[in-house]
Amino acid sequence: MGASRSTPYFCRTVPIKTLMFGFLSSGKTTILYRIKLNEIVTTHGIPTIGTNFETIQHKNLTFSIEDISGSDKLQEMHSKVNHQDVRALILVIDSTDTERLEWILVIIHNLLMNDSYRSAPLLIYANKQDLPGCMTVAEIGEILKLNENKMLAERPWKIQGCCGLTGKGLYEGFDWLAGQF
Repeated sequence: MGASRSTPYFCRTVPIKTLMFGFLSSGKTTILYRIKLNEIVTTHGIPTIGTNFETIQHKNLTFSIEDISGSDKLQEMHSKVNHQDVRALILVIDSTDTERLEWILVIIHNLLMNDSYRSAPLLIYANKQDLPGCMTVAEIGEILKLNENKMLAERPWKIQGCCGLTGKGLYEGFDWLAGQF
């Protein structure tokens, strides 16, 4: 009785809780809404205060994404906090910003040391690949020494070049992330 209106338990999908990190102006929010809405939503230089929460459907999966404010201190703090049930991590890097790569190393180290995220795949979006003077995916990987990081050997990870404004590379990154589940 009433079963025709209710969704069977086995048909429900549990959202994949995902944390999105990255510094101010790296393009986190632009990427989030480009993937969700397939349109450009620019923040016009206004930083996210706190967090944005969005749900994205991709390849029959549901991702519940928390886009964390981009201040350096907040990024470092959040990368150390034990967020419950996190199953995926997205790190957005501004490919033109060579000055904050040391901070990126701190964030990656904190994420990898956090037991809550031990098995979570890590997708690194190398954003702003359309801009002159940007670092390539290979250069970013080399500078961050990701292939040499023993903690990354224990989890799937990928650097995906992208442009949040045009959408180039975004869906390829999400295809990879979805493939981890």
